[in-house]
Amino acid sequence: MQQQEPDGAEKNVLRRAAVRFSDPPVLPRPVCRAAARPFLLQSTGFCDIIDSTNRDRQVNEMNNCDWCNLSEEDKRFLLYDGESWSVFLSDEQDYIGRCVLVLKRHAGSLSDLTDAEWGELRDLIGKAEASLKDVLGATLCNWSCLMNSFYKAPAPDPHLHIHVRPRYDKPVIINGNVYPDGEFGHHYALKKNPVITRQDKEEVFARLKKRLDP
Repeated sequence: MQQQEPDGAEKNVLRRAAVRFSDPPVLPRPVCRAAARPFLLQSTGFCDIIDSTNRDRQVNEMNNCDWCNLSEEDKRFLLYDGESWSVFLSDEQDYIGRCVLVLKRHAGSLSDLTDAEWGELRDLIGKAEASLKDVLGATLCNWSCLMNSFYKAPAPDPHLHIHVRPRYDKPVIINGNVYPDGEFGHHYALKKNPVITRQDKEEVFARLKKRLDP
């Protein structure tokens, strides 16, 4: 008997059956995103656009940041200038020898620090404490990294800095002037008026700078 040629519907059934029982099809290999990145850069420039946007944002933050735009007058009481950190004698000498450590790049949190920045900060904390104790007779140091004032602005843009307030169990005497720590053994006062004279502040600056940055 002559075998009939399958019609169109049968051909489709046979084709599906052949696919089902044949070797599994070879699927395309997944594309590595990292490997595809050069193509993205060449074909669309998408990654370049993102990098450019981030750079523009960082430049704008730095332009609007007081710590990133210090004047020469602001640097008048610069005690130490390191690779990643600067140390200034604070304007507020409510606690004699109070200083502020400022990160030299714009970043908003301790969690943003690199390993190198952490390492320098650790060494600088030890150096600052030793200087305040040796030069001014500090008993201990209170460290704070609060940055609350930045968040009073509608668009907060904090710049990482750390305050150190030396504390004294005995009065500090500079040029014959006596400066007691009336809150010793307690939390530092949040609104304490500085009482140091300009001449005594200059003396504290000179002593600490000689010790911190010989």
